[in-house]
Amino acid sequence: MEQRIQATNIPIYRLSGESWITLPDLAFLFKGTINRDVLSRRTEISFGNHKLVVLPGSKKVLYDDALNEMNQPARIIAGVEAIPYDFASLIASVAFIPSFQPVPTTTTEEPPKTEPTSPPGIVEILAGVSKKADNEITLVLDAGHGGDDKGAIGPWGLQEKDVNLDLVLRLSEYLKRSRPKLKVVMTRKDDTFIPLPDRAEVANQLGADFFVSIHTNSARYNHYTADGFETYSPTFKPTVFACATNPNDEISDILKETVPYTVLQKSQYLASLVQEKLADRLITPDRGVKRKNFYVLKYTYMVSVLV
Repeated sequence: MEQRIQATNIPIYRLSGESWITLPDLAFLFKGTINRDVLSRRTEISFGNHKLVVLPGSKKVLYDDALNEMNQPARIIAGVEAIPYDFASLIASVAFIPSFQPVPTTTTEEPPKTEPTSPPGIVEILAGVSKKADNEITLVLDAGHGGDDKGAIGPWGLQEKDVNLDLVLRLSEYLKRSRPKLKVVMTRKDDTFIPLPDRAEVANQLGADFFVSIHTNSARYNHYTADGFETYSPTFKPTVFACATNPNDEISDILKETVPYTVLQKSQYLASLVQEKLADRLITPDRGVKRKNFYVLKYTYMVSVLV
């Protein structure tokens, strides 16, 4: 590896008593590709049959699906992410690295691609997510709160948990009549408290295609004048897996993330469609589409929104 570095004049930085190499330079040495997910901030280097995944500010890295730990966390150097040189050398010593060849300068022109001018409609989303042989689409409807968790309480005592349940029951009946191929499942059918992890688990165990959570919120300071509707989509979806030593190890979750980015995109599209349709029918203010990692959005594997 040192010979390759000398041949290519790649700089090695010395900071905090440690030698560092940037990830773009490492990808070049490995003759691999580098990709960065702006949502989870993961940086992934692929070379040969190998893959290295790094998260900024973390000592943990994923190499060929095995979790490893560096002696120093990844950091920004010269404007890009870098890892300790010793760890990079260790990776190089155990991985297959193609012999160094000059980067070819010739390129093959690809035909221009036509980009969609607008997000896909609900039909396109439905057609894209179902992989079942019978084309059945599974939708999980989640009535927020329930039981001892009353949610927001109106000026005259109306409880959010009851409004949410009423809306979900009505929506379920409507969809069953109008969409016979749509399988509708509810996280609760009565005034029962369901913990957030259990709500997500219902959808994940079913292998559902969509998850829609219904809420009717209030405002803390101007609850007499607050008005409007809004729809949320998730910012990212880590793959949840058991971790005996640290069940809240979100770093490992992000490193092992397998949920495709298209699920996040489709969640955004669906949120926009829901908001658009509500705006056509409601006379209250349109508060827009927002992104936030509510538990039931983050830990469900499928397209999900909270209304």
